[in-house]
Amino acid sequence: MKSLTTFQLVLIAGFIFFAVIGVLVFSGIIPGFGGGSENKEVVQLEIWGVFPRNTMEGIINNFNKEYRETFYLSYIAKPSIAILESDFVSELASGRGPDLLFIPPELLWTQNERIHPIPYTTYPERDFLDTFADVGDLYLLNDSTMALPLAVDPLVMYYNRDLLRSEGIAEPPKNWTKIIDTVPTFFSRDANQNILRTSLPLGEFGNLDHAKDIFAMLLLQSENPIIQWGANKRPQVLLADPRIGGLESTALVLNFFSQFSDPAKTSYSWNSAMPSSRNFFSQGSSAFYLGLASEYSLIKAKNPHLNFDVTLVPQRNEIKKLTYGRLYGVAIPISAKDPNNAFAVARLLALDNNFARDLVSALGLAPARLDLLNQPPTNDATAPIFYKATVMANAWLDPNPSATLTIFQKALTAVKTGQANLRDASARMATELSALVPLK
Repeated sequence: MKSLTTFQLVLIAGFIFFAVIGVLVFSGIIPGFGGGSENKEVVQLEIWGVFPRNTMEGIINNFNKEYRETFYLSYIAKPSIAILESDFVSELASGRGPDLLFIPPELLWTQNERIHPIPYTTYPERDFLDTFADVGDLYLLNDSTMALPLAVDPLVMYYNRDLLRSEGIAEPPKNWTKIIDTVPTFFSRDANQNILRTSLPLGEFGNLDHAKDIFAMLLLQSENPIIQWGANKRPQVLLADPRIGGLESTALVLNFFSQFSDPAKTSYSWNSAMPSSRNFFSQGSSAFYLGLASEYSLIKAKNPHLNFDVTLVPQRNEIKKLTYGRLYGVAIPISAKDPNNAFAVARLLALDNNFARDLVSALGLAPARLDLLNQPPTNDATAPIFYKATVMANAWLDPNPSATLTIFQKALTAVKTGQANLRDASARMATELSALVPLK
């Protein structure tokens, strides 16, 4: 056999080399025209929310950098929940809309028909329960979840350290009985009976920040879930359910709440002529204030000289401690052009440590994930309180936020003006809540 020349050997070796390179390129092992990462199509998705754009811009940019080879997320900020809802409904009617939604608690029921539930075959219920705080259970249906929890804004109690120290009180009260005991200590009025200083603003709706959330918290503390998901994705009104104390339990909460604005009671500490409860606390005139965790920076900015701190809300039952929490999650609307990739990004938003930490740090919230709640940052003195409050947090399914506010407020007014007794006002409240829930 004739031996190959040097030229022939080089030529054959070249063919073999380029053949191997071709296989590696088309298999994606080496970047190139055949499916390498440089030419992989990046999925672009749009997400809407009410979080400020200047706050979210850096967080979204960091997410895009981390997943730049697969996803690109653009964020559209809406200035209010009302505008978010209006624009969302309008866009869907025109066949458009976002791929993802940072869903606030006010829209969970009102927009539930416009949201793709995530079936348990895609994200198992067991994984959900093992991953998120109990307040996240509000998203759970019989066979799916409405959204994946991201963050929680729990109700906490702010207190004025100088006022407590001046009265020799070593620590803020841990239960409602002790809160009532502090009313005579801090309460003072001028010659015209105007309140100059008080213990805890409570008992009104018009000038009490988060009045509905506080009232709902008191009901939840009495083990009344108010409204929760029932069968077939329909809410179930439980306010008057005899299995949980019925109207008597609701009447007790209504009586407790109203006594703080009744001048005939020793617990009288607030009235409708006062400024907003947060402003009164910020100016140093109330010992305590029930507010959201996200308000900490607002109070600090309003009065940099105020010597205040934060603790857990007072409890009705110190064995079953509970507070109210505003739950924020990420949902997949029916407008999503690619629901599978929308879910993939929703899952990343909920489970990516960097995104979760950036989000809660920027917005003054607490994470919804149990693993992060077990490790509050050591460089933030408020985090242990906010995180613990989130673990304790509960919520309820609000079918119509503006209507339920009116219903609660009407019940309180009826009791204060003598138009109805506590039981009748509670019964009317239950009836009016039931009227908000469709039968089918």
